[in-house]
Amino acid sequence: MTDISDLMRRATDGLAPESPDLVQRGMAQGLRMRRRRTVLVSAAAAGAVIATAGFAVAVQSIGPGNTAPGGVQVAGQTTAKPTPRPTATKPTTKPWQPRFALNTLRKVLPAEVKTSDPHVWGEKGDFNGGSWTIDDGGGLAEVNAMIARHSLKNCTDDDLPASCRKLADGTLVVSRKLEPSYGPGDPRDVGVVANSVEVYRPDGLRVNIMAFNSVDEKDSPKTRALPPYTVEQLTTMARKPAWAPALAILNPPAKPAK
Repeated sequence: MTDISDLMRRATDGLAPESPDLVQRGMAQGLRMRRRRTVLVSAAAAGAVIATAGFAVAVQSIGPGNTAPGGVQVAGQTTAKPTPRPTATKPTTKPWQPRFALNTLRKVLPAEVKTSDPHVWGEKGDFNGGSWTIDDGGGLAEVNAMIARHSLKNCTDDDLPASCRKLADGTLVVSRKLEPSYGPGDPRDVGVVANSVEVYRPDGLRVNIMAFNSVDEKDSPKTRALPPYTVEQLTTMARKPAWAPALAILNPPAKPAK
């Protein structure tokens, strides 16, 4: 059998090309097409790189936990924490302490003195008082104290007596020496007298301390010649820092009517 390639060669024998540069022009055309394809491929690759970089910048600007444009969810998204419920407001005052004046009075009395027969009185949030019968070796005697709020600033306020004096820190001190429990000529007057002080602190706390020469300020005979403490000693007791916590259990003073 005749080889097929030999037949094809014979069939083209004697044929001359229509144009002598046909082959050259075909090769040049092929070269131009390859160059164009290379340019297009390079441009497409560059566009893909730019698009990828732009997407990365968008993700960074959005931040974790957000959604990129077009609805694409960004990796690392966290679930928002629920808003905590508001806590209840705590009361501005501490629970009422009916024995505050009694206990604090014992703290400011001399440590060596013996105390007995405690009594308390007062009205919740408004005032509180307490008393002790003391024994200092000179005869039994009553000492009592009371706390309340005040709004006084000067000795001329609220008809304070002439014995009122204002200290450098703004404290007002009213003192009374050997004041009878009952007025002269009163049949109940049994010679019971008292030393007392009223201390009006600048922070709005009033502390009143009294010392008698009897175990009871009323209807009881005197048990000693004089009260166990002077007004100077009582003033020192009333100004002790131990009284400061009283402000937390007392109601704020009422605002004046407009």
